[in-house]
Amino acid sequence: MALRARAKPQASDDDETLFDEAFLAKLELLHVIARRLFRGRQRAERKTRKLGSGLEFADHREYSPGDDIRYLDWTAWVRLRHRLIRLFEEDEDLPIRIVVDVSDSMATRRRAKLRYARQVAAALAYVGLANLDRVGLTCASGSTFETLPAVRGKGRIFQVFQFLKSVAPGGATAMRSALSRVAAQSHQP
Repeated sequence: MALRARAKPQASDDDETLFDEAFLAKLELLHVIARRLFRGRQRAERKTRKLGSGLEFADHREYSPGDDIRYLDWTAWVRLRHRLIRLFEEDEDLPIRIVVDVSDSMATRRRAKLRYARQVAAALAYVGLANLDRVGLTCASGSTFETLPAVRGKGRIFQVFQFLKSVAPGGATAMRSALSRVAAQSHQP
């Protein structure tokens, strides 16, 4: 089902919709573009430099007692009479943490800056969720933090929309301390 068909636009403070039909249509286009950029990768997974269990072959190494027999390269055994273990690229999802400034500096007369920041955060979250990465959000203003714990899956975009709509602007601008605090709290969202 298309994203636009499932979403019911809600009015923001200035009676405009924050995530209207045009915005949702653009999000769907971002998903198509992102899919093309990352073609060849398994959905929801990114290759890392780590070797482990995965589907993409990476290398061989000598068999040692205790290795999983399922990874023994029987072709190499038949040809070379040498026991080799197949190694694969480890697949991992990408943890994404999006930090949005909701300080007083974002609350212009018509809140255009805050509206744009919310839409950019929603777009970034949508691309991550469409790739089944874990996406978390933090809205920061001064010493106040509101956090949406990491979620995964394209269907969670509406939870992201609700979170972004619910955060009110206010407080002093202190992005350096906000980013330091978010980084210190965790290495993953």
